[in-house]
Formats: sequence, C-alpha cells, structure tokens
Amino acid sequence: MRDDGRVRVLMPLPDRDFDVTEVAVPWRVLRDAGHEVVFAPEYAGTVPDADPRLLTGVICGQLGAAPEAGAFTPT
Repeated sequence: MRDDGRVRVLMPLPDRDFDVTEVAVPWRVLRDAGHEVVFAPEYAGTVPDADPRLLTGVICGQLGAAPEAGAFTPT
C-alpha cells in the first residue's frame, strides 16, 4: 500500500472467453478510486481474448453486455 492508501491490484485473466463485464466493471471502479490494476494472463506474454459473443451479443443481443458495462471495457 502506498502512503496515500492506493494499492496495486493484480487481476488474473484467462487467456480466452472471459466475460468482459466481470473484468471491466471492477477495473473501472478500482481505477476511478486511484488504484493501479495490473492484468495477469494465464501465460506470460499473451494477450487475453474476451468472449466475442459477450461483446457483440448473441440470440438477438440478449447475452451481450449492457452498453454501460461495455463502456467500461479497458483499452
């Protein structure tokens, strides 16, 4: 913990097919609170891929992320 109470948070991610809202919302809340979020994929040097169906929506968009949650997606 830093002197000002901010912390570095390690966020483990699977290499593929994770739910983007389960990552984006906590990331946004922590970042907005001034904390540093470090993403940790399963294997060093890889870039995790979110489940594309949850980004674009399937079954007429019923399983897609809500626009508010999608807006929190880290870039």
